[in-house]
Amino acid sequence: MAKILGMNPLLQYVNDLLSFFQAKTIFTPNTYRDKVLVVKNTLREDISGIVNTVLDFAIECAWVNYQVDCSNENLETQLNLWLKNINESYRGKIPTGLEALAKEYFRERWKGSSHLLLRTFWEKDKKSGLELPMTMFFVDGEDIDCRGPENADAVILGEEKYALRVSSNPEDNLPLPQSKNEVIFVQKPFESWGTYEPVPWLIRKGVWKNMKLMELLSDKGEFIVGRALEYLLLIKKGSERLALDGNVTYSADDLAKVTDDLKAVVERKKSEDGAPTYATQFDTTLEHMIPDYSKILNEGIFAPIEKKILAGLGLVDIVQGVSSTRREAVLNPKPLQGEIRQGIKDFKALLVDVIKEIIARNDTSHKKWMNEEIDISSTPIASFLDDPARQILRSLYDRGLISKRTASEVLGEVDYDIERQRRKAEEVNDMETMYPPVVQNVEGQPSDFLDSINVSPDSTNVPADKQGPEKKNYKNIGKR
Repeated sequence: MAKILGMNPLLQYVNDLLSFFQAKTIFTPNTYRDKVLVVKNTLREDISGIVNTVLDFAIECAWVNYQVDCSNENLETQLNLWLKNINESYRGKIPTGLEALAKEYFRERWKGSSHLLLRTFWEKDKKSGLELPMTMFFVDGEDIDCRGPENADAVILGEEKYALRVSSNPEDNLPLPQSKNEVIFVQKPFESWGTYEPVPWLIRKGVWKNMKLMELLSDKGEFIVGRALEYLLLIKKGSERLALDGNVTYSADDLAKVTDDLKAVVERKKSEDGAPTYATQFDTTLEHMIPDYSKILNEGIFAPIEKKILAGLGLVDIVQGVSSTRREAVLNPKPLQGEIRQGIKDFKALLVDVIKEIIARNDTSHKKWMNEEIDISSTPIASFLDDPARQILRSLYDRGLISKRTASEVLGEVDYDIERQRRKAEEVNDMETMYPPVVQNVEGQPSDFLDSINVSPDSTNVPADKQGPEKKNYKNIGKR
């Protein structure tokens, strides 16, 4: 923008600032694909430093261990082996296994379109003989084209058509599924059943618009700082007293000579040693005229926006009264924790749908196996457990109410299967596999321990070897 001649430098900054603020507006796109694109573009450069951090933490928390639970041990082993080998044909190109698939699910759920379309490609597993989806991946939300039946006056569930966008021309889109060995599974977790094109989670929660507002304020602040660095050196010669009392002022030529003298002093400083000297007949004042841009960079401007962003992410700001004269804000993470738990439930529900398709495709060839009860389980979210919660789980484990796998993976944060193999290598005989060492097992043998607790719930006779801190709990154990 061209400068206005004769305008004071400070006013020039104000003029540039006003024109700069009028150049941008924030608006939410109307179409589904444009909404997905603006969300992704904003997350690529998160000016707040909050959104990507919180969402990456949420994805990490939801990245728990998932496994198949089945009443038939052989079938359970085969299905869990299948989960570990998902996308094995793409080994070296993309991460393989269910955990990598889960990470893509939650990334698309919270940081993408919130439109989850899972493409599965089925083939017969050579080891188990089951027809399984060996290749599974989620379609990028911006490339999903979902339309209802033509000339339909109302929404008809199950009649919507999905296609993969490959060009700007809708007629070139590839209909899904593409082949007989492909099955698609769709989730729109934040929309009603009849919605074809969902709104991304970040826009629905108001996070995206506040991110754009913070980005706008930051851009203006950086612009003002850049302009302010072009400072003005102001020279004041003499004083007001000379003009009032003696009617003595400096002419334009005199002021120009003072400016030249000062420039000469600065130039000599670059080539000569010693301290530069500038002498005047009357008072001379030098001032660095830098506009006051501290207000535009004040944290108080960004604080309300940051509070709204955190609230949209599920970290609600709650003001608590500490005393009659002091109040402080505390972030309540329960909404974020609830969203993470719901995300895990939705992902498990998606896997259950895949399991049901496995049962339907293998019902004829493996009828006995397909009559078994099959379910998906997951470990607790370790990041949500504080020390008191871990102590409670430890007590439950000591009383036999939770499994060794849960205790190992949640309390110890170690892989149960790896530790089990290591314990096998250390055991003397098979009965001691994954059983506490003698130093912690006062009974010495598993069978003696089980026989010792098979007493009736109302028993009041406590054996001598059970005397001690747990005496009050012994009579309440009862039969197992």
